[in-house]
Formats: sequence, structure tokens, C-alpha cells
Amino acid sequence: MRPGVLLTLILFSCLNLFADVSVGDTEASALSQLGEVKGKIVLPNKKVNYTFDRGEITVSEGKVVSAKLEPIEDYNIRKNNEKLDKKVNDWSESRKNKRAEVEKNAEGVLSGFYISRDSFTGEYTIYYPKKEAYLNPIFYYRKGGRIEAQVDGEGKITVKTYYVGSDWIFHDNFLLKINNDNNFYTSPKTIGSPHRDTVTINDEVLVYEVCFYTDKEVVDALAKVAANKEAEVMLRLAGRNYTLTMLDKYSISLIFQVSEWLKEGGNIDPEVRKIIKDKIQKLSIAE
Repeated sequence: MRPGVLLTLILFSCLNLFADVSVGDTEASALSQLGEVKGKIVLPNKKVNYTFDRGEITVSEGKVVSAKLEPIEDYNIRKNNEKLDKKVNDWSESRKNKRAEVEKNAEGVLSGFYISRDSFTGEYTIYYPKKEAYLNPIFYYRKGGRIEAQVDGEGKITVKTYYVGSDWIFHDNFLLKINNDNNFYTSPKTIGSPHRDTVTINDEVLVYEVCFYTDKEVVDALAKVAANKEAEVMLRLAGRNYTLTMLDKYSISLIFQVSEWLKEGGNIDPEVRKIIKDKIQKLSIAE
């Protein structure tokens, strides 16, 4: 099992965190916190409706009387994802630039990943986010179910499902559903035997289970998550339902992007692929 960056480090480092806006706040305070006004409608009874990137508020006589706003954490994750998307897209177009510029952009994008190199075979495994968060057991062994992806140095993806809790559920496959689509996906059985063990967190003994999948149909199913990271994605493990977090979905999408960069015959210039592989070697950690 591999690790990743503290949520706050990866997701919020580039953002200004907003204070929350609540009913009863002054109009001036709400406007100053919510930033640029996207729209303004004067309503009956001396009410005014304002729309922002985060949602909308209605004010009356200088006070907020209703607020329909995206939760602060979700908003900050979304905005940071947009910045990361732009960074990745800008870098993908950089084949038109000088080699030095390509190298700088490649290192900037890949620095968010944890890259492990097998000291015996020399093979690479790439994870997102970085390892530091997984060194914090409270983050890594957080209760519930989740699904992740990792990629090797040739672009091959492995899918992993995790469960952490008080009791074993003995899962060996998973179901996946996007946006409440009735045509949910059911995976085949895990490769080999699931990994099961126990861990003590804050004096509480927890069990954890990990299953691995490399079947093309499993990878294709997760590719739909990568392509729809703004959608609601439900995961079922042994009859228990879990909702993927924004970090779960964005991590998956970035791993699929790196897979495209590394695959021979993929959608990237061979010279840029060589630069990426050179950077992977430089950034890797021998284990």
C-alpha cells in the first residue's frame, strides 16, 4: 500500500479559504467574503438576490435572509482542481516550447505524485497524492471504503479497493455507480487473495482489507470516474455503500493522465514522453 500528501497540502495550498456566510450576516460582510458578483436581481419586498461562483444569497434590509452556497471545503477543492487542470493542460501543450520549459513543467506536475522504484527490479510504481499523508496513520487508515489507482512506469494501471473498520466485511470485488445511473458496474473478483490485517489507531484496533484488480474492464470502469470527476460516484463493498470524495476522484483522474503520458503510442509526443520518464527516474524513491 502506498501513500500520499496531506489533504491540506495538496488541495488548499493555492487557495484563499473563505469564511462561511450565514443567514443574519450583514449584506456588506457577505459580499466581501463571496467575491465577484456574477448576477444581481431585485426582488419584491425589498429583497435582492446575488449569485456568485459558490452559489447565491438573498438579502433584505441589509441582512442575509437565505444562503444557498457550495460548502467551503467542496468549493476550495473545486477551485484548486481547476488550477491543477490548467497546469496539466498547459503542460500537455508544452511540446511547442523549448526542452527546458518542458522539463520544468514536467517536474512541477509530477512533484505531486509519490514515485516508488523497486531497488531490485528497477520497476516504478506511481501513486497520487504523495506519500507523506500515508505516513500519518490517522489519514491512511481512515474508516470506510475507497477505491484508488496506481500506474507503473509503462502506463499500466492497477485498481485497488480499501476497507477500514471495526469488523471484517471480507470484500473481494466492488460495485460502482456514477450519478445514480441504474446501469452500475460490477467488478470481477480480486487478483489472488485480498490483503487483510489489523492496525491500532488512537488505541482502537481496526481491521483493513485491500483488493487488487488489473482487468481491462475494471480499468475502463474507473476511467469513467476519471472522466467524470465532478459527478457523484458511489462505491459498494460487500453490501456497504460509500461516496467517493473529491480527493478520491481527482487522484484517479490524475493517475489516468499519467498513464496516457507513459504508454507507448499514447497521445503525447515521444520527446515529451522521454522527458517525463527522465523526471520519474529523478523523482523516484528506491524501496
